[in-house]
Amino acid sequence: MFILTQNKTEVVNTSRCLSIRIVDSSTTIKAYGSGIDTWSRLGSYQTTERTKEVIQEINAALCESRVSFDMPED
Repeated sequence: MFILTQNKTEVVNTSRCLSIRIVDSSTTIKAYGSGIDTWSRLGSYQTTERTKEVIQEINAALCESRVSFDMPED
């Protein structure tokens, strides 16, 4: 699946990601690749609850085998 970042400047191919995580005080979502410095900021949200909701939306899209997912605004 391809994820369009929240700021619409990058497309991340999830087949090349080792993980997608909540970081930075639980309000930012990043995708990590295989290299030490290989990561992309997917989006940032005002609350931890909203960040967790977005992670669940990404997981649902992956389970549904969707082709793409646009990171929502806050």
